[in-house]
Amino acid sequence: MNIFDLIRKSFSEGKIKEGIESLLEYTSKIEDPDLRNYAISTSARLRLNYRKENLGIGSNDEDLNKVIISSLELVDELEELFNKHSGILPTPLVKDNKRKVFDAYYDLISFNDKFNDLGPSEKHDLYLSSIELKQRLYEGVDKRLKESYPKIVFSRLYYNKELYEVEYEQMNQIVDDEEVKWYDKSIIVSGLTLALLRDFDNKKLETLIKFTVGFEDKVWQRALVGIVLALQENSNLLLLYPRTLNKLKQLKEHRIISEALTQIYNDLFSKSYKTHFGSINQSFKASNFDYFQNPLHWLVPFHRSHPILDMEIRKFPNIDKIHLLPELLVQDRHMSNSEKFLTLITINKMSKEEVSKLIEDLEGSKECTRRHEFDRYIRDVYLFINHFGDENIKVSLEDEPAVEKQEYAKHCLNEEDL
Repeated sequence: MNIFDLIRKSFSEGKIKEGIESLLEYTSKIEDPDLRNYAISTSARLRLNYRKENLGIGSNDEDLNKVIISSLELVDELEELFNKHSGILPTPLVKDNKRKVFDAYYDLISFNDKFNDLGPSEKHDLYLSSIELKQRLYEGVDKRLKESYPKIVFSRLYYNKELYEVEYEQMNQIVDDEEVKWYDKSIIVSGLTLALLRDFDNKKLETLIKFTVGFEDKVWQRALVGIVLALQENSNLLLLYPRTLNKLKQLKEHRIISEALTQIYNDLFSKSYKTHFGSINQSFKASNFDYFQNPLHWLVPFHRSHPILDMEIRKFPNIDKIHLLPELLVQDRHMSNSEKFLTLITINKMSKEEVSKLIEDLEGSKECTRRHEFDRYIRDVYLFINHFGDENIKVSLEDEPAVEKQEYAKHCLNEEDL
């Protein structure tokens, strides 16, 4: 806590004299003469306020509050000048002072009933005060929330049937936000997919369409798989939403989308997503590990920046070519994301021969001529459904598809009479 926060704390607690003494002691040590003189002058004004109101000798709460408010304003003024002079940006409010800001903010919003009676100048001042207070209240929180936003959205989508309209607006804005990494966007896409498989919702489907037509690599492919899986169970419900249906018809007009749909159909009906890769030890079931008790961890993308890589690398066995394993896992097109995480978690339980065989298989898989662009995303959902055990997620990936099911996506996306 810096000196200004300590002084504010003293003032907020009604300890005006102690706060002034702390400020005087601090200002006397400032090297810059101009800044020191201004600080001393401010301290003198504070002391004058204190003496003028004769606080502590028969003073009432109103007198005390007036001096506290004026004192806090002077301290803010002094801190702002000091930070500007020293090149330091104003610091966010600390916990001890946050209650005062909340109280001030609620005082402001209590003007609602009287707002129309205020003059233009008063409204202007009120507006500026509101902006400043909200910024001071939430700027620190907003920054931290932005870093966790994709995971928060996933939880909101997975555990809640209804979202606020502003949440849809935020998701749609993220599609084109270059500051948001592809793997964070993919987390949101996975949340939308699971939410649609649980309860059909045209708003969620339209949001997936937007992520698809954004054509950001590793995001749009996952989003398109989500759309196809959602339509497998809910194609008839589209008739209730003409606008959404029209967007799907426009979507299939993209050549890239048309080719991708053909590949997804082939993956679904050939059941390539059920294929188990190479040397992964099937006795290690993901559902037995704490890491996979979180539904997000079945679907989160495996990428170089994921912190689990650094955590698990130290457990790698000392064998030939072990240094290649992290990049081989990142680049592999056959394994699902959850299988890659499972491999890292269980590698210390494998024999050296098993790890060597895994590396050999991963090196060999690079020569595969198939693109495997979509089946790994289907497999993510398939493994989640079969091992996480959420009975509310509805999609038929185990049963043999009926003839009418084989045409579901084409019917939803291509038939002109729908």
